[in-house]
Amino acid sequence: GAYTKMNILVIVAHSDDELIGAGGTLVEYAKQGHKIYVVIFSYGEKSNLILKEEVLTKVRIKETEKSGKIIMADKTIFFGIPDIKISKFVNDELVIKSLKKIIQKYNPERIFTHSSSDIHPDHKAVNIIVNKTLNKFKNEIKVFTFDVWNPLTMNKTNYPILYTDITNSFKTKLKALKIIKSQKLVIFQLMPWIYLRALINGLNNNCKYAERFYQVR
Repeated sequence: GAYTKMNILVIVAHSDDELIGAGGTLVEYAKQGHKIYVVIFSYGEKSNLILKEEVLTKVRIKETEKSGKIIMADKTIFFGIPDIKISKFVNDELVIKSLKKIIQKYNPERIFTHSSSDIHPDHKAVNIIVNKTLNKFKNEIKVFTFDVWNPLTMNKTNYPILYTDITNSFKTKLKALKIIKSQKLVIFQLMPWIYLRALINGLNNNCKYAERFYQVR
């Protein structure tokens, strides 16, 4: 039958979260002609001890534009919520209203975001805000959360799992991550895990590399 194009919305705390969590999947979707929209809550302005916050904000916007081109994202929207303080905004009507507007505008078939069992407070807060916003919609939008490696994820097996074969897009995901030079120390430390996770998920999906998500809505 006719192949329908989807709108995919990715909602994350900081730029590079979308690459680590779903970079390969987004490339695969983009190659199939789906539209990719990324919402980033914070500029991540506190993530580098050397650069001043306003300098780092500009750097991170530039890096995100570049990496967004690599993963073929159609648009990236920054909310500009203070870094490390997203949890203070979980009941903020203005934030929920802004996110609701974006969801209405792009009308996504699928949303990808952080997991509720993520131990990073900013990530957990984004998950809460996404759920609160979606509760305002009558129609159910499919929501998939990123794979998280911590002991708590053992309880999550009751959710349906989505695997994406990223064998052909894994290099592109790494290339996009290398663009985020302001975070290169953190990304460098994560690299072995990024490889290992992709390999293990690949083994579970009968391919070389895969990304795993949990369908929570």
